[in-house]
Amino acid sequence: MSSSPAAAHSLDPVPHEARESTAAHQFWSWSGADIALINWVLGALVAGGLYFALSARRGRASEGSPA
Repeated sequence: MSSSPAAAHSLDPVPHEARESTAAHQFWSWSGADIALINWVLGALVAGGLYFALSARRGRASEGSPA
């Protein structure tokens, strides 16, 4: 298994001459992860669940029952 020159740098900044791709090449991997449908669905479920949980808790508190 051959390692690339960039792999030898670990967490250090990779020198320009050792870089194998550009920001434009990496954009598609980044954007694909951000626009995946599952992220939108899970975000909506979490946001909706928090909204209903908090609104139900607020309703019980206003009725005088413990939260």
